[in-house]
Amino acid sequence: MAETKTDNVESIQDLDAVKKALDAAQGALDSARSSMDEAYSGAKSVKRKLADRADELLEQAKDHLDQAKESMAELAAKARKQAEALYDATSEQYSELAHRARELRDKAKETVADLELGRRRSDVVEYVRRNPGTAALIALAVGFLGGFLARKRN
Repeated sequence: MAETKTDNVESIQDLDAVKKALDAAQGALDSARSSMDEAYSGAKSVKRKLADRADELLEQAKDHLDQAKESMAELAAKARKQAEALYDATSEQYSELAHRARELRDKAKETVADLELGRRRSDVVEYVRRNPGTAALIALAVGFLGGFLARKRN
């Protein structure tokens, strides 16, 4: 019987050791659960902070894009005004140059006509000098024909 008591005492001690080990395991599990809850809560907090920061950054990006859009619209309007001003100036210059070109063309035509008449006049004077008799007969014929055509008819 003594052994049974000793066995019982050892069994009780073993049970106490197992109970302590189970209690320690339960404590460790509770600590692990608590740590996991804290980590989860921390992760949720970090996630929320990151989501908030992402929202802020997206809002800033939207603002910057709106500003860029406005700037581009202003630049496009300025470019259009400048293009219109350049077109107007160029159009005026073209009109002036075209007018001057027509004037120069007309002067050139007159000059060429004057040169032609001058050259022909020189040719006529030269012919009269070489052939005075023929020239006098031609002048007489032209005068007679002009008089004949100009007279009154009954």
